[in-house]
Amino acid sequence: MTEAVLRAARELAKSARPTPVSMNEMFSFGKNFNSTTLLHSAKFLHNEVPVRIAHSLKQLSTLPLGLSETEPIQHMIRRYATSFDEASSCPHPDDDAGEKRFSEALRNIKRRHEANTFYLSQGLREIKRIHKKDIFYGTELTSSVDKFYLGRIGVRLLIGHHIALSDNNGPKDGFVGIIEEQCNPRKSVDNAIIDASQICEYHYGVAPRVSVTMAEPAHIKYIPSILHHIVFELLKNSMRAVVEKFGEDEVDELGDEADVDPEAGSRISVVISKGSEDLIIKVSDQGGGIPRSGLPYIWSYLYTTAQTPHISDDMGPYRSDGGPPLAGLGYGLPMSRLYARYFSGDLQVVSTDGYGTDAYIFINTIGNQVVVE
Repeated sequence: MTEAVLRAARELAKSARPTPVSMNEMFSFGKNFNSTTLLHSAKFLHNEVPVRIAHSLKQLSTLPLGLSETEPIQHMIRRYATSFDEASSCPHPDDDAGEKRFSEALRNIKRRHEANTFYLSQGLREIKRIHKKDIFYGTELTSSVDKFYLGRIGVRLLIGHHIALSDNNGPKDGFVGIIEEQCNPRKSVDNAIIDASQICEYHYGVAPRVSVTMAEPAHIKYIPSILHHIVFELLKNSMRAVVEKFGEDEVDELGDEADVDPEAGSRISVVISKGSEDLIIKVSDQGGGIPRSGLPYIWSYLYTTAQTPHISDDMGPYRSDGGPPLAGLGYGLPMSRLYARYFSGDLQVVSTDGYGTDAYIFINTIGNQVVVE
């Protein structure tokens, strides 16, 4: 059965391309919600999801350096084959009952691939043990993995958006599907600080204070979970760098100073500014920076300056022996850049070696963001 499914997926990938969808289109469609539009969404996804899964299978089957042949990637291929078969064989949603049946299939598909990042990282570790560093950090591998992850982001956003509209019966609590009409970047940053601090305190016993500056209130139409993910990953890196440079005792003392003067007691700062085209979030730290020789590698998967945590095969993508890892998995920065770029934004990193690092998140706000295929 699997071989027949894979053959059908290969044929579909040859004949059909994913349909680009902008955030504005996703938002407008959900904003004008009714039973007819929800059914129209289900019909669109009934055609679209198999195409996108077929391309994911193609990308997984053609990864360079023998990565496709590793057991973790073969496991992913089998799961995608199951999802392709489920999406393709599900009856066409022609009425409300058909929409509910298809939405349940979409939920199954979304759950089935929750741990993809974990399995891909395990496959990368296997070939990292075989190939020397210069080959492993080559652009061919990075671009191939980037392409797969972009496709994964796209299909999960489309599925998640439809499920949210279906579950909420349209817009609810300021959200249209997964898109928040008035997303508050300050709230996303504050939540990311809390989450990153908790992980840092778990590993080191302390967490550096973070000062936040926002020139004036700003709201954007965006997916807050994406914004949280990017800021959270950057703050984890900054907190680890600051603690390891200054030591836990000094960071603890700086925390006491921050209770009196937040600026004086902070070695990490976040600046939020809304420009004419982008919302810009700058995350700066005094954690020592990155040597110039290391900068070409920071966008490569599994490159890390931290000790790699031990992750058990039966545990899931973000769980390790001794609690959630603060760093060491190596895909935080490249994945964050993909999320930023997905809707025509970007993530850039500037290092002052010996002092610290500045990371700039650009979120496109002019309304012509296009989902990358």
